[in-house]
Amino acid sequence: MKIRALDFVGRLSQQGGIQTVVRQLLRGLDTEEFESHVCTIRSHSPDEGLPSLGQHQLHSLRIDGPLKSWNRLLVIFHLRRLMLRVRPDVMHIHSGQAWYAFIAGIGLGIPYVLEMHYAPGSKQASRAIDWIEQKMARTSSVLTVVHSSEVKERTYSFLPNPPNRMKLMPLAINFSDFNNYLIAPHAWREKINLPIKSTLVFCAARLVPIKNFRIFLDTAKLVINDSPDTIFVIAGSGPELTELENHARQLDITGNVHWLGPLHGKELVDAYHAADVFLSTSDYEGFGLTLVEAMAAGKPVVSTAVGGTVDIVVDGGTGRLCPAGNAESLAAAVLELLNDPVKAKTWGQCGQERARARFDLPAFQEGFQSIYRQAAGRSGK
Repeated sequence: MKIRALDFVGRLSQQGGIQTVVRQLLRGLDTEEFESHVCTIRSHSPDEGLPSLGQHQLHSLRIDGPLKSWNRLLVIFHLRRLMLRVRPDVMHIHSGQAWYAFIAGIGLGIPYVLEMHYAPGSKQASRAIDWIEQKMARTSSVLTVVHSSEVKERTYSFLPNPPNRMKLMPLAINFSDFNNYLIAPHAWREKINLPIKSTLVFCAARLVPIKNFRIFLDTAKLVINDSPDTIFVIAGSGPELTELENHARQLDITGNVHWLGPLHGKELVDAYHAADVFLSTSDYEGFGLTLVEAMAAGKPVVSTAVGGTVDIVVDGGTGRLCPAGNAESLAAAVLELLNDPVKAKTWGQCGQERARARFDLPAFQEGFQSIYRQAAGRSGK
């Protein structure tokens, strides 16, 4: 009999770390062994490309308004109805929204896989949600999965009674997607109206406060002062776009900053390959999947030393790790690489080898299937 798995997530969009992880797992899940169900809070959208995810039973609670008190009760009510109908052998839940499923499943005896994408106390969720997820992690019916040593260590140190069922599993990417690009780097520059010989610093992330794009722009200003031909390209969308555009104008660097909007698939891969350096200025990363993507494309990485980034980047070997919020340190690291193309190429190649060895997608997918088996009390095929 197949293991019936129900994955509960807010949405299945193509942007966002949690969504990326869910989509990667779904593409590799063995549907001969697993009966796969996915429930989203939000309605499905055509631009989510759901058919490409494979054979899964997709459910939506169709709650698209602000998640205030009444809508939160609706999420719990409708999710419980779905859980009663599907009767999953294992329920897969994620940081920030796991508590809905925990409450909805009271008394149903369903085992959970809790994927903690960030550590308790990291201010990624409210104190109330943190408290519930800490309680869940200590529950015997919950198997907790973390993706970085920082999240594991902080979870252990933060909880008075650390969970005894916790697994550390780094995230991964499909390297076949990054082996080649559809358009040569110089042609890509021409395509988006950039000078063909321009030096390009790239970032892909949501335009939200935790990514700290103000520091990204402050860093850009310092680099441009020293290297006026450098172009900073940002792929992503989010609520801070207008504010960030205004900040770029105040810094007088609008001519050197290019906003692409969100990119997916081969378009995103082409952007990575066209870049000279990848720059991340986040205040916190539970893992840092875009750093792995940049390394897979053979690019040196400059990043803040926060959360899971220290597991990914080798300082002085595949890139530079800098203090969070320090534009001067970040700019110096970017200029170090721009001024030394041989070092940049060497670090990029080392990063590519490291990413391939440590963050391979098939191993991640099989690892999660093993976790499903363990949570469901099965030994496998």
